[in-house]
Amino acid sequence: IVGKPGAGKSSIGSELAKLIGGTNLSLGGFMREVLQIPDPHIGIDKNIVYEELQKYLQEQKASDTLVLDCHPYPEDALKALQTFVHQPSVALWAVVHVQADDSVALNRLKKQVRPGQAVEDRLKYFNDNQHFIDMLMEYPLAIEVENNVDSDDARTIKKIAEEISRQL
Repeated sequence: IVGKPGAGKSSIGSELAKLIGGTNLSLGGFMREVLQIPDPHIGIDKNIVYEELQKYLQEQKASDTLVLDCHPYPEDALKALQTFVHQPSVALWAVVHVQADDSVALNRLKKQVRPGQAVEDRLKYFNDNQHFIDMLMEYPLAIEVENNVDSDDARTIKKIAEEISRQL
């Protein structure tokens, strides 16, 4: 699951994982909480991160189905993601792009601010790198959904996850 910060990737991913019997994981959360990387967007070799993710999933005996939400940019992060999903042990079902208007995403981000984080800068960085999302949307099964409700309403999140699961 890809999309701008604050689009609702983690919320939708969590609900989707429940529906399809999978494991949900936010790559940014994994980097912060498991790998102890305070800012997962700056100067990190994502190839190493995906190697650590593979080990972590094996150690945790995670479900065979992984719903991964991530930011596939800049270019080295996109290449690392593509390398990860092209391993013999990984089969990519679909790329899901969760779209949200900047104003909606900004309101959500302001509710979850981490110390020292400029939310407007995160959105600008995403918008400047939108072409990497566009490249992923060329995969055979690419699904786009909108999440423009200005809250994390559980019913809306569930409906979006159900919409995605019907297309898988």
